[in-house]
Amino acid sequence: MLSAVGMLIVAVPLLYSLLDATPGKAQAPGQSAAATSSGAGTPAALPTYEYDVVSIKANKSGSAIPGGRQSDVGIDVTNFPLVFLIQAALGVSPDRIIGLPGWLSTDRFDVNAKMDPEVVDALKKLSQDDRKTVQQNMLQALFADRCKLKFHRETKELPTFALSLGKNGPKFKESKPGDQPEAGIKVPDGKGGNGTMTVGEKGMMTFHGLPISYVVAILSQQLGRTVVDKTGLTGKYDFSWQFVPSAAMIRQFGGGATPDAASGNSSGIPSDPDGTDLFTAVAEQLGLKLETAKGPVEVIVIDHIEKPSDN
Repeated sequence: MLSAVGMLIVAVPLLYSLLDATPGKAQAPGQSAAATSSGAGTPAALPTYEYDVVSIKANKSGSAIPGGRQSDVGIDVTNFPLVFLIQAALGVSPDRIIGLPGWLSTDRFDVNAKMDPEVVDALKKLSQDDRKTVQQNMLQALFADRCKLKFHRETKELPTFALSLGKNGPKFKESKPGDQPEAGIKVPDGKGGNGTMTVGEKGMMTFHGLPISYVVAILSQQLGRTVVDKTGLTGKYDFSWQFVPSAAMIRQFGGGATPDAASGNSSGIPSDPDGTDLFTAVAEQLGLKLETAKGPVEVIVIDHIEKPSDN
């Protein structure tokens, strides 16, 4: 379970920084800024950039522990499955990608992609949404070059989850001006400050000054299904959250867990005496509610992708 928690901790900040600005919301065909045929491209209104130096090498360590860090100058991850970077490049949760080969999840790689200082400075001048789009396109171009990635988009009726307020409302507070999170980074504005995420024992995650869309991104990743935000919460919030990683994630990264058939739990969330399952954590710790739903969702179909060769 620790390896799955570790992977979640490394992957989620990267994914959130590059996923849709409103995770879980389906887009109609043609609305996305990403390319649809070659796997790389940029809208005319936005600049086109590429990573200056790219290194992708197979990791043969056999370790279950990933490594990585967020960086203003690019991507630096070790012992990492490329499936997370593909999700970041395409800007959607895993349930919205069809045709991913198994090696993207099972094989591990060390990836280092650096931007030229001039590109770093140029990205800082873009709005958050434009910066995400440009960075997604940079990753798409990287995979088009190194993995021959090609894809197209379709709209399908799919099962989803709806995230809404619980009976008594949220059990967390909105960030206030002057808040000083434990990480030591001051939140200057309750509605627009730079948020932080810290991790404690047994995967306890503490959020400061972050929007509810961050939770939606984690839920979509964990559940393997699009989560639609119906909470109406638009601010930045402080809260702590701890749960058992999903069975799918544990199986993917070396835990072998399965759904708890005895309890009738068919959600894919295993029971564990040392942790709280995801649905219970959402209700009891956050005061929110997850319910099954269904609706039109834009999906991405992988037409072609190859394993990258070592540099």
